[in-house]
Amino acid sequence: MLKFFREKASFIVWSIVIAFGVTMFVGAVFFGNSFSKKSTPQDLSKMVAMAGNLAVSQAHYYQNLSVILEQFRQERPYENLTPDYLEVFQWNSFLRALQFEVLLEGAKKADISVSRSERSQLLDSVYLQLKLSGKKELKALLASRNITYNTFLENQENEYMVQKFSKKLQDGLSVSDEDVDKKYTELKVRHLIVRVTSPTMDATAKAKALDITQKITKGLSFQEAARFYSDDLSTKASGGDLGWVAGGSTEISLDNVLFSLKNGQVSEPIQTSLGYEIVQVLDRRDRPRPLDLDYGKEKESILAAKRGYVLQSYVQTFLNQNLLKVLDVTLRAYQAKMKGDIQEAVAAYQAQISQSPTSPIPHYMLAKVYMAAGDEKKALEELKRAEVKGELLPSVDLSVVHLTLVDLYKKNGESALVDAEYDRAIKTAELDIVSLNTLKKLFEKSKDGARLHQVQAAIGRFNAKVSDLKRSQLSKKL
Repeated sequence: MLKFFREKASFIVWSIVIAFGVTMFVGAVFFGNSFSKKSTPQDLSKMVAMAGNLAVSQAHYYQNLSVILEQFRQERPYENLTPDYLEVFQWNSFLRALQFEVLLEGAKKADISVSRSERSQLLDSVYLQLKLSGKKELKALLASRNITYNTFLENQENEYMVQKFSKKLQDGLSVSDEDVDKKYTELKVRHLIVRVTSPTMDATAKAKALDITQKITKGLSFQEAARFYSDDLSTKASGGDLGWVAGGSTEISLDNVLFSLKNGQVSEPIQTSLGYEIVQVLDRRDRPRPLDLDYGKEKESILAAKRGYVLQSYVQTFLNQNLLKVLDVTLRAYQAKMKGDIQEAVAAYQAQISQSPTSPIPHYMLAKVYMAAGDEKKALEELKRAEVKGELLPSVDLSVVHLTLVDLYKKNGESALVDAEYDRAIKTAELDIVSLNTLKKLFEKSKDGARLHQVQAAIGRFNAKVSDLKRSQLSKKL
């Protein structure tokens, strides 16, 4: 199953996905994505972001997104994709495209190229994956997808260059029995972070982090330092409390420092993908180990994680030196939420509303931002706008809008409005098994027998349609 991207302000792990043998571009062709000539870096209307002078094209971004969405459809064919998960998939697609462009730029600077024999092996793997007899059939398939052969070949070679460069960066990595033991040890940790959000901030952020460390050394408690100075909004109020952190679950540089500290000890500033972090270890404990613990398999898992961290570090170093400017408003909204920039998130969602005036989705997502900021009045206004657009165009009506309105109306004690939204949610969830199951649990808990009966009937109709569809697909195969 797909691993959904999880926001965690303390440690962000970039989802570097470099698939050897079958590339992302082949996947896009196989799943029916169109990809034509590449845009020039100067054509900003066809770019989703710029990192310095390095462009991330819409084509590459949508290529990744088409593959992720197809994977979702194959793995969860009877589930609707919620706006929240769609936004996560869009951000992951962008990260993959950004990471690829940064690594490709590194490969070119390292003079990595593709030999004639490697090109031949690449094409052979494509023929095998797409079940083609040779170049003639490949060209015909590409033509049907509006893709030129030269563009396809260039992208295949670029993928291969990234693979070679990635392996070069990862050379020399090793895993010991001690690394496995660390995985089954947890540390109770506090942290504070001084973020680096632009290339010009690095020296200033480092100096600020060193100054904070000196203040702690002179007697300022770590908790007070985190409350006053930390840029991590998710842990700032709690004095930087991260809870229990398992070995190997953070970036390599941070992990090494954490396990070198004694209980109560405070680190010097550590450069990570977020900026400069200062950590304090409070306690440590052992985690339960499997009785049949296989050190060999554990080492393989840890090595894979370390390889990811190495690529992450390379990409982040590039971004620390080259300002990232996200141009696409959908991606900009998500980026702003990750940074905790409410004002920018609101502006981005308002821009989405202007671009898609009939869609309820930007209103729903904007309402969630207002709710996170504690402004329930504005959240309610946006949810009502989303509801009106859903009523005008039932095909885009969202059950999550009605369920969110239920929560707000419950808080305000408006029972009549709660009942009305429950009825609308049931109606719009008819073909959404996730929302139906959510409603089922709600009505079981509230002992609302009448509505529970309605939902159970809708689930029965849904399951019957799924069974009919499966039988139809099976008969076609036979």
